Amino acid sequence: MGLRVCVRIVVMAAVTAVALPAAALDVAGWGQALAAPALAGISTDAGGRTLSFGHLELKLESGGLRPVVVAGRVVGAYFRGFGRLRYVSTDPVEAAAYRTNVKRASDYEVDTKGAINDTFTQALLMVSDGANVLGIEGTVPEGVALVDPTGALVEHVERFAHDEGWRYHQLFPQALVDPPARPVVVAEIVASQHDLVYVFDPLRDHDEYISVMTKSESMDACLKKRRYPEMLSHQAIDRSWLGPSPHRATLVALDLNLVNRDSLLAEVDVRETFQALAPVRVIHLALASEAYGEKGVGVVCNPYVLKSVTLEDGTALPYHHARHDLVVELPQPLAAGQRVTLRFRIEGEVLFRPSKLSYWRVLASSIVPLQHLVNQAFTYHAVVKVKPPFTPFSCGRTVRRWQEEGLECAEFREDQRIQYPAVLAGKYSTYTEARDGVTLHVSSYASPDPKACKKLANLVFGLLKFYRHYLGDYPFAELNLIEIESVGWGQAPAGIIFITREAFNPMEDFYARMFSEGINGRLAHELAHAWWGHVALHGDPHDEWLSESVAEYFSAYAVGQTWKEDAFDKAFSDWKIISKFAKDKATVFTANELAGENAWEDRYGLLYGKGPLVLHALRKEVGDNAFFTVLKSYLRSFPFQPASTRNFIDLTNFATKKDYTDFFNRYLLGTESPKS
Repeated sequence: MGLRVCVRIVVMAAVTAVALPAAALDVAGWGQALAAPALAGISTDAGGRTLSFGHLELKLESGGLRPVVVAGRVVGAYFRGFGRLRYVSTDPVEAAAYRTNVKRASDYEVDTKGAINDTFTQALLMVSDGANVLGIEGTVPEGVALVDPTGALVEHVERFAHDEGWRYHQLFPQALVDPPARPVVVAEIVASQHDLVYVFDPLRDHDEYISVMTKSESMDACLKKRRYPEMLSHQAIDRSWLGPSPHRATLVALDLNLVNRDSLLAEVDVRETFQALAPVRVIHLALASEAYGEKGVGVVCNPYVLKSVTLEDGTALPYHHARHDLVVELPQPLAAGQRVTLRFRIEGEVLFRPSKLSYWRVLASSIVPLQHLVNQAFTYHAVVKVKPPFTPFSCGRTVRRWQEEGLECAEFREDQRIQYPAVLAGKYSTYTEARDGVTLHVSSYASPDPKACKKLANLVFGLLKFYRHYLGDYPFAELNLIEIESVGWGQAPAGIIFITREAFNPMEDFYARMFSEGINGRLAHELAHAWWGHVALHGDPHDEWLSESVAEYFSAYAVGQTWKEDAFDKAFSDWKIISKFAKDKATVFTANELAGENAWEDRYGLLYGKGPLVLHALRKEVGDNAFFTVLKSYLRSFPFQPASTRNFIDLTNFATKKDYTDFFNRYLLGTESPKS
């Protein structure tokens, strides 16, 4: 459904005030101006008007409308009065998740036509191409008052000021400088049941969202005023769910220099090279504006300051950085295929140590500007310098280690394309061993434990040998297995496995003993991500089953084949149990769309329970040879490319010479469960 706005606002001249002329602003100027929208003219009768954006319809029964102006340009309208809203989801892919989210995260009910309904009394309707869409002039005539005598707009802006999620002041600086084919729309609505935020985004995600705003339950000063979006519906704009989100540029190379001279301070100097996929003037990135960490028994939010953005030659570039969102304007547009290198200098006390332990760990996504993981994969080079006795670690081959100006220094390089590198530094002792072309570093926290490290090395090398037959050679030259002072989890950035302490000492205490059960499977799962998560890179959130479900399946298969014969049968039984809790809540494909209470548990049940069951049903259907051939062929056919459900289905059909589209539609994109 397209965008239409059935309203015309007449700007009435006032006698005493003069509007600023419309300005030709860069992204920095627009970002600053959007922080203070103003009302123009006098209120006009809104009764009988209908405003429609995508799948949202607003019927205004009484009240008034006034144009909203930023830097002399009309970018929207503000409504006060009484109206009725209707939002309908027509997308069968999200149908189950939509109904679950509405039931759990809101007080609404979905009617027989797939719609939710409510009344509302206020709405701020911001449209990036506001003048054309609203049917009025794009600038405010001389003599028009930019005043808000009742303070209504100021009150509204303050009401939504602490909300997370995409907002007009984040999306519009880019949309106003490098406009999309259709306008971006953001509607903030004060409805009778909930405060709602609606986003029509043909610029970045090419998606349409409607969310209820939920207040934080935290009592910490930096968090308690915040509200977070619980998404009710998410529909694609002008694209298929099985296709990638279209993007105008992609990051292809990242060069990081991180210095931690003392305490929590990170001094970051990073160079990033982008390649245009289509003509582009503005680069959109995510970059933390602040970092959350522990302070006593509470949480502290420390600012993370972007000090400069330049070209390689030092030319300063305009940028807007707010609420973890960053847009950078280039001197001139890039044509498709052209590249540009940007330099960012950032600083802040963001290297928090969990529970004041002797290490810090960060994903690069929290300290350097990155795009969303979709369609992003880059070569990586890093130099990390830290104060002793800490030792730095990161992704890639360790080029060298040295000391300089009282700091422990290390250089890392990864020539394969990766997505989210990690950096860690702490008090570690490392055991190193090389076999079959792979160098393994096993690092124990705080005190040396060579016996545990060697035991874990044998375990990892055994898994690598097993996986080589089914998945191919390990894709990186080095693997760092690093102990984390916690229990019960693992994480696998490229060339790294973070694993909790029960892997090193399963008998240390009650919690280590409790979580040591299944540690081999957890290691096998994280190691499988080297292929399913890095060779087959993370794609759209809907494609995450190609990372988590496949890694979970291979983990159970590997443990069952190499250690305990009954391990696969036990895992299969567990999958059946946990998938039942998520029955009909969503599909494996839409697991990441879930919101509200129990969303995390149901996501787990779908990706780690039903997903492996679907894979096992496919294996039984096509036979072992064809099943494992499809998986290995996928890695060979699409190496270091974002994983794609469409490509996986097409390859399955090609390899088996049979059409399995209906199989995937029923079990992966649908709520039906395969028979045991």
